[in-house]
Amino acid sequence: FGEFLPYWVVAVGVSCLSSFSTVGGFILQKKAVQQQMASPSRWPRIGDMALSPQWICGFVLVVGLPLPGSLLAYALAPLSLLSPLSGFTILVNYIMAPPFLGEKLQPVPDTIASACILVGTVLTTIFGDHG
Repeated sequence: FGEFLPYWVVAVGVSCLSSFSTVGGFILQKKAVQQQMASPSRWPRIGDMALSPQWICGFVLVVGLPLPGSLLAYALAPLSLLSPLSGFTILVNYIMAPPFLGEKLQPVPDTIASACILVGTVLTTIFGDHG
């Protein structure tokens, strides 16, 4: 990538994609649990949790994809630049949870807190160590 894009840009992009994967996986898992509560299924169980294909796909999105992405990102950019991007996961959740899970946002404090997280994440990415 070094010839076309700085490594830190690739690392930030990979980290952001990992955030989408994490939130998407949590959404799939929550929907699977909600479906299980509405009508018990035939899937194997661990306690109250049914291991349906939807839940397992969510698990892979939460654990399987972000882990290699994080390893790649941390190999390409400093920890001080990438760690604040965990706030991006919160912003993605703020955007994706209401339409996919029917969750209701509270203007105060959700919107105000998300705006603060966005500003902090952007500032640390812009002014962080790119070396």
